[in-house]
Amino acid sequence: MIEVIVGIAMSIITQIAKKTEIDAKIIILVLSVIFGTVFYFMKESYPEFIDNAWKGIL
Repeated sequence: MIEVIVGIAMSIITQIAKKTEIDAKIIILVLSVIFGTVFYFMKESYPEFIDNAWKGIL
């Protein structure tokens, strides 16, 4: 499930990068900061969900 979401996100990022001529690494960096912030706050609210999500990723 997570891999599918990441794959879709990567294809969207590359499409945006091609259209806007922005370096894809910058977009990835910004998105990872956003996702990291969301993950942090979700860990504060729902620790068991994050633990299960990490087990699914790793």
